[in-house]
Amino acid sequence: MQLKQLFKQVLIGDLRGDVEVRDVASHTSEVGPGTLFILSKERCINGKDLLQEACSKGAVALCSDRFEPACDLPQWQLKEPARFEALIAAALYGFPSRKLTIWGVTGAKGKTTTTYMLQHLLEQEKLATGLIGTIETWTGRSRSASFLTTHTASYNQKRLRQMVEAGCRGAILEVSSHGLDQGRVDQIEFDYALFTNLLPDHLDYHRTMERYAEAKARLFQKPLRGAVYCADDPWLKKIQGSCPYLLYGCSPQADLQFLPPSAVSYRGHTYPIELPMLGSYNRLNAVGALTAFVMMGYDLKEGIGHLTTLLPVPGRLQEITSKAPFRVWVDFAHSGPSLEQALQQLRWLPQQRVIVVFGCGGERPLERREGMAKAASRWADYTILTNDNPRREDPLDIVKMIEAHMQGPYHVELDRGRAIQQALALARPKDGVLIAGRGHEPLQQFSDYTIAFDDVEVTKTLLQGLS
Repeated sequence: MQLKQLFKQVLIGDLRGDVEVRDVASHTSEVGPGTLFILSKERCINGKDLLQEACSKGAVALCSDRFEPACDLPQWQLKEPARFEALIAAALYGFPSRKLTIWGVTGAKGKTTTTYMLQHLLEQEKLATGLIGTIETWTGRSRSASFLTTHTASYNQKRLRQMVEAGCRGAILEVSSHGLDQGRVDQIEFDYALFTNLLPDHLDYHRTMERYAEAKARLFQKPLRGAVYCADDPWLKKIQGSCPYLLYGCSPQADLQFLPPSAVSYRGHTYPIELPMLGSYNRLNAVGALTAFVMMGYDLKEGIGHLTTLLPVPGRLQEITSKAPFRVWVDFAHSGPSLEQALQQLRWLPQQRVIVVFGCGGERPLERREGMAKAASRWADYTILTNDNPRREDPLDIVKMIEAHMQGPYHVELDRGRAIQQALALARPKDGVLIAGRGHEPLQQFSDYTIAFDDVEVTKTLLQGLS
């Protein structure tokens, strides 16, 4: 599309010059040949460096909040370009969300697992469904690893367009509070939305639980065809919108009531749930996905049958099979409540002991360090403290903050690979080992470098060395 043609659709700002544009991006990692690069100096202090990088990658036009005299590219000047990124991208890619049935799944915990379960249910009904979330993006033709839960507005619009081109009829997006607050899902016409829960998290950004809830509630203020809510959550009334809805959960008021450990009640009938993954909380996630399935008019019994063929969700209490006489799991648990849930599930199995390996991410809420320490102290027999993604923090400082709240037996090994190796060496027959905190993540982030480190692959390699 010509830049002038795109400008005429948006009709905001001032355009100087014209060129054919194929893509739009606000992050240099997404820039390629033919890209309109959106740069807001209000959001960065190294604008010239970013512009040079974008040009080197093939950017052919610039959209910014001020005219750049040293830039010879066609320029689109408008106030608050970040605010209009979604509209510009949607217009360039032909408003793809209008051609798909789209679910948005939000909540503090359970988003990823629920989206995978719902996608599986819909795929089993021959509704080709794309996915954009924490682990990966699946467009119907290609898979790519994710590094955000909710991506930039231009990324989302481009992938939705790719889904349409691949023949998808539906899409499911994990929707974070940051994504809602920053407009990353603007111009996506959601048909349905699902709310899992709200727990204290991201308060470094939102400051209060009330503001956190308000951000989540924005998804349900959109003109939806239907919504699904967890009836058990105390923030339900704050989140709930005005569209038709169904409730799920353990509460008697739920339309689909989860009956632990493995059944669901619906319209006076009780059905057993067979799920090829551990965790009562995962069965609750399954009931949430089933409720979404029913909301769309599908048959509950068919959905329950589809769950039996569900593949493990990467890094979500994922068991690593081997010939070792003990069992090993990798889980994304990176907060006190999530680590406690994971360890509780292992406690219900006939393990002799449970050994846990974990650290805490740098530049993340400090309360996670105390919460994870207390969870490990209570539910694990032995703990190895190690690095997670320290980012720009000193790894030793992070571990010392965790140590201040440890009560059970533990030791420190900052090298994560050696920490996992030590846990496997400590494990006796019938023990259980949990590698927690990073789950599916393929990279480990330090202050000035990043290394390839996948807990699943590292653990598999170490287990092979034991056999």
